[in-house]
Amino acid sequence: MTLATRSTIDLSRLQHRAISLRRLATSVDPILANSYRRRASELELELWIHVVRCGLTPEDSPLAA
Repeated sequence: MTLATRSTIDLSRLQHRAISLRRLATSVDPILANSYRRRASELELELWIHVVRCGLTPEDSPLAA
């Protein structure tokens, strides 16, 4: 497994975790939901920063999906 492939897998995991947290936020207490959405935003920001630093094209980015 190449570093690029491994990086893409890690990025996909971040994205899936953020999506999962946003889904969970709809079914929990409002205070906890706020924390879930905040963490999902943090993960999405981390993902975006990683994409920018790696110089991935929009087509190669997991954000394109």
